[in-house]
Amino acid sequence: MQQTLDKGKVGTQFIILSVENDVVASKLIAMGIRAGASLSVLRRTFLSGAICIKCEGIVIALRKNEASFILVEPQSIT
Repeated sequence: MQQTLDKGKVGTQFIILSVENDVVASKLIAMGIRAGASLSVLRRTFLSGAICIKCEGIVIALRKNEASFILVEPQSIT
């Protein structure tokens, strides 16, 4: 089930399908984060809407509006 990252729950692992905004995509690519990468949502802040994720060994915080451009799919555990 595809969704945007801003809807992701803490503790869930996802696969990045695409990034729908060129500015956000270029920032993520500069950090080594690309489509096909696995990420997990570590925490969310209440007031500012920031989302803390871990992807490719990197921990970063994204604004909620930036996360809304990242299309993800929950990673199936096999």
